[in-house]
Amino acid sequence: MSAHRHRATYNGILFNGIFGGDDPEDGTQQDLTYEDSDFRLYELDATRLSVSDLHEMRQWMEGATPNESFEGIRLLNGRGLILGKTPGDVEDRAWALGAAFSPANVMQASTQGLVASFPDEPIGVLPFDVRRDRDGLSPLGLRWYCRPFIGRPIVIGKSGEGLSRPFQFQLVSFVPTAFGQDLRFVPLADRSGGANVVTNDGTATTMPQVQIILSGHGNATTTLHNETTGQIVVFDLSAGLNPFPRQLWVMADQGEIIDTVRDSRYFIRKAGFVTNLYLVPGSNIITWDKPSNVTSVTFVYRDAYA
Repeated sequence: MSAHRHRATYNGILFNGIFGGDDPEDGTQQDLTYEDSDFRLYELDATRLSVSDLHEMRQWMEGATPNESFEGIRLLNGRGLILGKTPGDVEDRAWALGAAFSPANVMQASTQGLVASFPDEPIGVLPFDVRRDRDGLSPLGLRWYCRPFIGRPIVIGKSGEGLSRPFQFQLVSFVPTAFGQDLRFVPLADRSGGANVVTNDGTATTMPQVQIILSGHGNATTTLHNETTGQIVVFDLSAGLNPFPRQLWVMADQGEIIDTVRDSRYFIRKAGFVTNLYLVPGSNIITWDKPSNVTSVTFVYRDAYA
């Protein structure tokens, strides 16, 4: 992880502001505005993951597969130094860091509302954005959706600290993967049942949100098929969706189908599970039948990285 060589952000806090200059992606350049007043993130450990391991005899007898493991939450531990031009600057920054990592403030800031009729980000967590260096390529912007795990950061003032103060924080992501910072919109261009390519450039499975816009009642059987994974989800778009035009969101990550005011429209699912619409790394071949009164179907997602 390259968080110690680039800028990072969480809930309004800019870490390593010194790295930037004319090109924020170039960690070798410096913005001297932050030379003596900064949140320096010197260390980020994002390797800790919880694992549920199904290996007990009782689980095997009850039908679970022996030695089956699942990754759970990811912990992100950061350490660094608050720098200030004056003792008051150090103190102000320490309080600002505490406020930004307050679990109550994070919860309030992350309350989900449909912005421009688009769900996207999950409820109760905020994005922690970092960059990862790559050989021969520009740094890759990565994101974890997190909330504070141990409460506020550990920031202890002490005699003789001068114009610096160390800090530590711990964030928890309830999804083990990191995501790309760029949000991808891929409309299904072929409306006659042909193949569409939806590409996940990451290294892990990602869960998309699928926007369906209707101009009127659709077919009683409308199928989305990921031929790459073999998964199929069937919808009934024929009734109970007035007024039109109608915008629906199939939320694979949450197993929900909602409209623009977050009312549930899960009743349109006819067969298959919404979570079956996951995208594996690489190209996913998506086909769908030719439904009546469907204006568009768009996959919205972020690449995922293990």
